[in-house]
Amino acid sequence: MREGAARSHCLVCGGCDLETIIDLGVHPFADTFVKPDTLVGSEYVQKLVCDYCIGCGHTQLRHITDPIKRYVDTDYSYTSSNSEYSREYWCDYAKAVTEEVALPLGSKVLELGSNDGFLLSQLKSDYEVLGVDPSPHMANLATQRAVDTKVDLFSSRVAKSILLEHGCQRLVIANNVLNHTDDPSDFISGVSSVLDDEGWFVFEFPYWLSTIKDRKFDQIYHEHVSYFSVKSITYLLTKFGFAVKKVRKTEYHGGSLRVYAKKGETSNDECVERLIKIEVDEGLHSVIRYHDFMKEIKASKHKFMMFAHKEAIVGSPLICIGAGAKANTFLNFYGLDYLMVECLTDTSPHKIGKLTPLSRIPICHDDVLSKYKFANVVLTSWNLEKILRPKILLINPNIRLVNAFA
Repeated sequence: MREGAARSHCLVCGGCDLETIIDLGVHPFADTFVKPDTLVGSEYVQKLVCDYCIGCGHTQLRHITDPIKRYVDTDYSYTSSNSEYSREYWCDYAKAVTEEVALPLGSKVLELGSNDGFLLSQLKSDYEVLGVDPSPHMANLATQRAVDTKVDLFSSRVAKSILLEHGCQRLVIANNVLNHTDDPSDFISGVSSVLDDEGWFVFEFPYWLSTIKDRKFDQIYHEHVSYFSVKSITYLLTKFGFAVKKVRKTEYHGGSLRVYAKKGETSNDECVERLIKIEVDEGLHSVIRYHDFMKEIKASKHKFMMFAHKEAIVGSPLICIGAGAKANTFLNFYGLDYLMVECLTDTSPHKIGKLTPLSRIPICHDDVLSKYKFANVVLTSWNLEKILRPKILLINPNIRLVNAFA
């Protein structure tokens, strides 16, 4: 894999009938925030373009980026426990998944992309847990929770070493991880090899249909290599002897799917065909739908930027709330930087004091809002609007919340 090269075949079915559907321009890595004292010269950027596979309905990034640069060379900043909402979500996840698969006490549980170990910390009192994550920084945070973590990018090669050292696993979980891998087929092959004969693979990913329907282009970034539909994920799982037995819709990341896949079975649950039909009816598997999508998000961009420039002329500050990866896609697609945006606020200690990549906007605590007599505020963490809106207005009732995506 040559960095920067264009992928010529589908990562799911291997076909070469790829159609360009989305082009968001040039972007840095979205989930990497920069320490002010490490800024030297320019940062790595790459075109952010999505291609659609006519054969299996999979969507993927065209250009190859180095996963070591994405997750290892800098302190990858997303943490599973970065908010009360996230912590509650993963606590509920731990309870729901173990009950739905009827996981016996003492079973071996493997989490791929285990991040800071928060989810496994909820399971380790009842099960034998192991995490795999490529980020040494995240693995260190997990170790502080007494969660055993293997520092590596999961693959079929890593699966072999896990089998040798820890044996077969009864449950493998992977949340917002499969969409990050550069080789989903190798990833699923590794999952299959590490599971025992009664094993379950349970995983989540941002649902592509939700992204397109809600025009949330900011869910697209270099760390997300694949954008799965029910059609494409079922195709991939079937290739490796999995059957989809349950699919649950969740609100995480603004709309995700939780898939329960059983090893060694051949028949998918009837919900699969029903969900694929909905995708087809919504135009998810029609290239024309994406042409309309691009027109819509460009129109939203120009409309907001007209507003932002008018407000800048009269001296009204612009502030963004929520230093997530989606914020960086939004900022760079709209062409917003530190000359237009006063600051980006967050509550994560792993982000405060750093700068956004490329746009160089300082990240401050939410409390900074209290010092402004007036400001226009964009919720870049729009998926947490119900939680953030009352908190932000409590800090400063004089700010104006602006919808930048309308």
